[in-house]
Amino acid sequence: MELSVGQIVEGKITGITNFGVFLDIGEGKSGLVHISEVARTYVSDINEFVKVGDVVKAKVLTISDEG
Repeated sequence: MELSVGQIVEGKITGITNFGVFLDIGEGKSGLVHISEVARTYVSDINEFVKVGDVVKAKVLTISDEG
């Protein structure tokens, strides 16, 4: 899967940290959603919004040099 900035992808949450969540977006690729991008309101506890195993849609904002 070729990714491009602005693309909407579907991913499964594989980990939650105090700064965001990690997504498995398939084909060996992963992504990070920063806590500030999880909701339109202030998020003090990310666990109130998502849990490991949830499938979510995310917009690609940047792509690392490794893809």
